Amino acid sequence: MKLGEWCERNTKRPEFLEIIPGEMWDLVESAEEALQHEFFAPCRDVLRKQRLLRQSSGHRSL
Repeated sequence: MKLGEWCERNTKRPEFLEIIPGEMWDLVESAEEALQHEFFAPCRDVLRKQRLLRQSSGHRSL
């Protein structure tokens, strides 16, 4: 689902969506695609490991 569609479905202030230029949606979607490039794979791996560590430490405290 694209960001604009998600915002339309979930916003509590639809009037704000009317003032956002279409170019902004394109820019955000382009950035999301760029972050999936292989160049950023090491960053994604580190973030994934950190997320897993936080989740596992949260379960131990329960």
